[in-house]
Parts: sequence; C-alpha cells; structure tokens
Amino acid sequence: MRFLLRSFLGLIILSITLGFLIFGSFVLFDALKKRSEKSDNRRFQKERVFAVNVETLENQTARPKISSYGEIYSKRMLEIRPLVSGRLDYVSEKFVEGGYVKSGDILFRLNQKDFFNELEIAEIDLEDTKAQLSEAISRLEFANMEFEVSESQLKLRKNALDRQTELAASGLITSTQLENTQLAYSSSKQQFLNKQNLVKSSKNSIEKLHIQLKRRSISIDKAKRNLDETEFKAPFNGIISSVNILPGSVINKNEKLGTLVDPNSLEVKFNLSANEFARVIDKDGKLLNLDITAYLKLSDKDIPFSGKIERINPEIMNIGSGRKLFASINLGENKTLRPGDFVVLEIKEPSIKNITVLPSSAVTIDGKIFILEEDNRLKEIEVTILRRQGNEVIISGAPTEKEYVMQRSPQLGNGLKIKPLRKKDKEISNAVNLSKNNELVEISPEKQKKLINILDKLNRMPKSVKDRLYEEINSGKIKAKTLKRLEKNMGNN
Repeated sequence: MRFLLRSFLGLIILSITLGFLIFGSFVLFDALKKRSEKSDNRRFQKERVFAVNVETLENQTARPKISSYGEIYSKRMLEIRPLVSGRLDYVSEKFVEGGYVKSGDILFRLNQKDFFNELEIAEIDLEDTKAQLSEAISRLEFANMEFEVSESQLKLRKNALDRQTELAASGLITSTQLENTQLAYSSSKQQFLNKQNLVKSSKNSIEKLHIQLKRRSISIDKAKRNLDETEFKAPFNGIISSVNILPGSVINKNEKLGTLVDPNSLEVKFNLSANEFARVIDKDGKLLNLDITAYLKLSDKDIPFSGKIERINPEIMNIGSGRKLFASINLGENKTLRPGDFVVLEIKEPSIKNITVLPSSAVTIDGKIFILEEDNRLKEIEVTILRRQGNEVIISGAPTEKEYVMQRSPQLGNGLKIKPLRKKDKEISNAVNLSKNNELVEISPEKQKKLINILDKLNRMPKSVKDRLYEEINSGKIKAKTLKRLEKNMGNN
C-alpha cells in the first residue's frame, strides 16, 4: 500500500515536470517565431529614399575669371620741391589738401629781391667782361701793326747785313762798319720778338676773356633760372596732397612742400600666383590682351571700372610668390577713384569651349560627382577640374544630358535611390501655388464679422492696407492667401 502511494506521488510530480517543460518549449518557440518575423520585417523593410536637387549637365562655353586685390596709384605724381631757398611771399589758395589745380597755375612764390640783385650783378659783370674784351681786341690790333713794322725793319736790317758782309769780304768796308750793321740787325730782331710775344699775349688775353664771357653768360642764365624758380607753376592738371607749407616761412632748397597727383592717369598694381600668372600669358611668355574689371567697394555699393593688363613688373618678388602686374583704368565719367584705394579685381581669361560649369557643392576636391542613372539611382563618376572660381567649378569630361546632384551630402552614396527634385517641377509647383493663393474665396456673413474683428485688432497694419482689406471682406470674396493670413492671426489671438 505504501509502495503504491509513493508510485502515485512520483507519477504526479513527473506529470507536473513534463507540463512545465512543454509550456517552456511553447513559450521559447513563440519567442523565436516572433523574433524571426521581426527579422524578416526588417529584412524586407521599404528602402529609404532621399529627395535631392538635380540639374542637367550641359556642354557650354565659359570665360573663366581670376580674382585678386589691387592698389590704385597714379602714373603721374610729382613731389613739389623748390629748387632755391627763400622766404614765402605768396601761397595759392588752391595749395591745400585736395585742392584741384590746372597746368600753369602759380602754387607759391618766394621773395624775389635777392634773386633780382643776383641777376643784375651777373649782367653788370657780363658788360664789364665785354668791355675788357673790346679793349683786348684793340690792343691786339695795335700789337699786330707794331709786329708788322718790326718784321719789315728786321727784313731791311737783314738785307743790309747781307750786303755789308759781302763788302767786308771784298775789303771794301771796315770791320767796324760791319759790326755796327750786325748790332742794328740784332736790335731789330729783338724788337720783332718782343712784338711777336705781345701779339701772342693779346690773343691769350682775348681767349681768357671769351671764356670769362661764357661764364658771365652762364651766371646770367643761372640767375634768371633761379628767379624763375621762385615761382612754382603746376606742370599738369592735378590734385594737391601731403601739404607742408606756411605763408611767410623760410623754406630750404629741395624741401618737400606737397605732392601733385594726376587723378586721370590711374593704374592698378596687383599680384598673381604662379598658376594664375601662367593663365594670362601665351606660350611665348607675352601678356594676353585681357580685360579686367576693378570694383571699388563702398558701404552700400560696388563701383566697377574697366581696364586692361598692360605690363609686368621687371623684378620678381619673393621666390614662389608669383608676379606683380599693372593694368590701366578707364575712369570714364566716374572720378571716385583715388591713389591709395584698394579694389577687387576680376580678370577675364580667354573662353574655354566644351566644358561644364557646376556649383562647388556638387564636386569633391578630387573631382567626383554623382549622376543619375536608371531607376533614379546614383552613380559616382570622376571629372577633370579646370578651374575653381568662387562658388563655381569649371569641369570637363562630364556626360552631357545626364542629370547630376547639385549638392552632395554624407547620406548620399553610390547606388542609392533618390527622389530627384528638378527646377522645372519646382517652377510648376510654385506657379500652381501662386494661382491657388490668388483664387478668390467666398466668405459667409459670419466669417466676414470675424475677419473684420481681426482687422480691428491689427494696430500695426497701415491704414491704406486695412481699408483695402475691409473692402474685400465686405464684397464677400477674398484672396485665399489673404484669408489664410487673417485666420492665422485669429489663431494667434
């Protein structure tokens, strides 16, 4: 009996254990089934599609631009410096900062008294030298006359000596007579030599006086020039700057008193990198005939000026820093530019054919873009970057007529399916929305009262606008766009 009871209890415990095992297996199987279903759901979840702006790749011709900065300066600038010293007697009212002067205008004048005296003394010295020269010429004439007489006497004495010598040889005259004749000849010869030396001396004196006369003439020219330099006249039309002058003060020779600038003869000097410089010269190293536009940036606007690149600085700047160039500026009727102004430059390069211009957001640094293939899936391709200018990139090697992604993002990748947003579709949508917004909507009397109530509370709205809206509401018809705005104000209040 006891054995049967134990056996019955064992069967009960075994049944309970088997029941728990079966229940646990069922729960585990159900959990695995649900997990499998979830995994299958994730596996077959719908592919995510991004809306992306696209545009068609077009083959075109573009004229690239090089951007740079430049400084304006005048090709004609003159430092105003007196060439003589003296006291200022007169200063023109135009000789001020920013004063405009014309060619020939007297800018300042020094006291001229001492310079007039200097000229007078030089003229007196010249006249004195002329008088001395005249006397020397007269003396030379007299010396020449005496020389001619002495020369004749010398010839006579020589002839007499020759005859006496022959007679003495024949014994016809005494030795004493011969000696007297010889003495007379020697005396005549000495007189001849003296007169000859006098002529030479007179000629030398005249030559010295001629030299002195030239010096006196130079002194007069110098005195006249110094007198002229006491008056400074503007050599060309221009504007005065850097003024350093006071009436009545004593100024020194070569002292800087100001600067005269020609505002109509302006150039811009600017720097280009080595790569940029290579784009403005031909294969022979000669400058291309390229146009430039210089923009003077003011607070509220940019003023453009046209010009052309004219020359290259003969000296190279620091190694690897590029080149310095100069371009002319066509002012036209606009006279706002001044030397020292900084401008933004745009240099127009020669046109390039068979290229494509894309926004910089569409192209990677290494020249890759996304194009749209079948089933609106993306394909990354490589193109050749020719230029980067501002927010645009000029490329070649792009498949024309294909659509490309205008703005890359980390979410986009090769083979990804997208929803293309095209410009023409947007324009159509905007036109539809505009048409809908301009449609007239009929409103009930109750609606009219509510809208008028809203208008009454809009204190900041101009009266003219309010009156127009009152008229529309009272007519029973109002634009859909206007109704939306008023209802929005109703919700806010």
